[in-house]
Amino acid sequence: MLVNSPVLPREAFLDSLLQKRVAPVLALDYWYREDEQRFAPYYHLRSLLAALSVYNAYQRHASRRRLYFEREGEALQLAAAIAAAFRDEVQALGARAYIALIPMRELVHAQASGAFPLAELLRLRGIEVLDFAPAFASRAGDAGIGSLYLPDGHLTAAGNRLIAEQLARELSTTPD
Repeated sequence: MLVNSPVLPREAFLDSLLQKRVAPVLALDYWYREDEQRFAPYYHLRSLLAALSVYNAYQRHASRRRLYFEREGEALQLAAAIAAAFRDEVQALGARAYIALIPMRELVHAQASGAFPLAELLRLRGIEVLDFAPAFASRAGDAGIGSLYLPDGHLTAAGNRLIAEQLARELSTTPD
């Protein structure tokens, strides 16, 4: 099902939040929680509001952990199925498919330590993986995570250069 096309105009998006009407795109947004948007009478109690903020942050953190680390979870199984379909389409065209795993800033060390199961799931399905997490973790250990990522999570020039160098190395040693 196609949603958020065209993208909601700014006013409609804000109205969907402020007027407590859930737009179609928000109803399907994994991270949207209507109860976090609703004003409650107890919100003037700062200590309770702080406790709710901590609770919501914990819940989001737990959701992220399930998404990225639960081997049998829907998210990883779906990602692996999409990658397998991609591989099959590429192979049908007579080419070789690779899946590149570029770690998110906050997952670099978990992914490099092998705690991140997506690479293993893909390899078990016979999908060739270019996993940049070990190189990123090594460089982050030497030069700091800020050398690879901007504060917003995008890669720096050095982060992009690391990917290019790793790609060149991996693909130059791969048999045709």
